[in-house]
Amino acid sequence: MKWLFTAKALRNLESIEAYTTHQNPEPGHATMKRMVEACERPQAFPLLGSPSSPRGARHIPVTGLPFLIVYRLSDERVMILAVLHCAQLGRRTNA
Repeated sequence: MKWLFTAKALRNLESIEAYTTHQNPEPGHATMKRMVEACERPQAFPLLGSPSSPRGARHIPVTGLPFLIVYRLSDERVMILAVLHCAQLGRRTNA
């Protein structure tokens, strides 16, 4: 299965990277590595994530970090819709 990122998901990752690497570069890079690894998991296990919306979105946690990867399955692709900090969950309007 291929994976693709929406523009929103890429902006989410860029913001997280800018913040974490500015605070402390080495742990920031390790955080981003974990994010990418989490984004890769649905390729091998597409149904791994919990359903999170009636529109077919699913989500998986980033192990050891307070982030969720929101994705949707489409044909032979995993579309990464967003990368959210858990504190954002109450503000999320759609995925």
